[in-house]
Amino acid sequence: MNFSSPAVLVKDDSMMNNVKNYQYEYDLGTNGKNSWNRVNNSSVAGRSRLQAREHLVAERKRREKLGQLFINLSKLVPGIKKLDKASILEDAIDYIKILEERIRSLEKEEAKRCSELDHHPDSSSFRESSYNIDGSTNEVSDVSAIEVKIMNRSVLIKMLCKKQKGFMSRIHMEMEKMNLCEEDIRVMPFGSNALDITILAQEGNLLIYKIIGG
Repeated sequence: MNFSSPAVLVKDDSMMNNVKNYQYEYDLGTNGKNSWNRVNNSSVAGRSRLQAREHLVAERKRREKLGQLFINLSKLVPGIKKLDKASILEDAIDYIKILEERIRSLEKEEAKRCSELDHHPDSSSFRESSYNIDGSTNEVSDVSAIEVKIMNRSVLIKMLCKKQKGFMSRIHMEMEKMNLCEEDIRVMPFGSNALDITILAQEGNLLIYKIIGG
């Protein structure tokens, strides 16, 4: 009994080759109608190559962006000697620690300054008086008025005085005695025999109250 024939075998081999060229995907269709869809193997291979190429391009862009970020970081951190990524990160971390320490130091200074202002609330306001620059009482008429404004460690002094020889030298001497560092002095004539003097200086906290008579 002949159970097979050459013709049938050839036909079966052809069918198997066709099966090898396709894959089947289960499609979850709409309206509850599901089906197995036949997909050509050559299409699958082409799609895989396309996905691999897209992944390669995306990875290259990611690396380029990361490299640019490291370059930007190296420009922000002073004193970098090595430009490899590990050294850049290490130097950046050290620099951040330095900045954090600097911030803490500035915060302490600010808190101390605010505390001093709280104890001496009049130190940042104007005071007007006939206080002479050298503190003497027999020459009060030489200086008719002094205005002092203090902000942080800056002192602004305004005075109206008579014209007299050597008066500016006396001002410089008294400023040195009070440890005031002059930044700017402006002198303008006021009338025929008076001077309007404005002085901007830097000082120490203890000297503020000496100036304004506190």
